[in-house]
Amino acid sequence: MRFVRWQQIGSDASLNHPWSTSMTDNARHPQQPPADAPVRLTARERQVLLWCAYGKSSWEIGRILECKESTVNFHVSNILRKFDVPTRVAAVIKAIRYGMLAEQ
Repeated sequence: MRFVRWQQIGSDASLNHPWSTSMTDNARHPQQPPADAPVRLTARERQVLLWCAYGKSSWEIGRILECKESTVNFHVSNILRKFDVPTRVAAVIKAIRYGMLAEQ
C-alpha cells in the first residue's frame, strides 16, 4: 500500500486515498495469484464442487447429499472464497485446471 500526501494545485487541493491506485500502477504491477496456488478443500466441499460441475442446484445437491440447502450454500461460499472466484462455474473451471475434479 502506498501513501500519497495532499498536493496543492493552484487553489484546489486534491486527495488521493492511500488505498486507491492509478490505472497505470495496476498496469505496471498486476496483482495476480500464483498459477499453481494450492487449494485445500474438505471432502464435503469436493463433493459439492463435483455436483456443481454436473450443473446441480443447491437444492438438488442438498437432496443428493442428504443435507439442507443452506448447508450446501455454506460449502459453496467456502469453495468460492478458497478459489477466489465469484461464481460456481469459475470454481469448476479452476478445479479442472488444477486437476482437482474427479469422481469420488
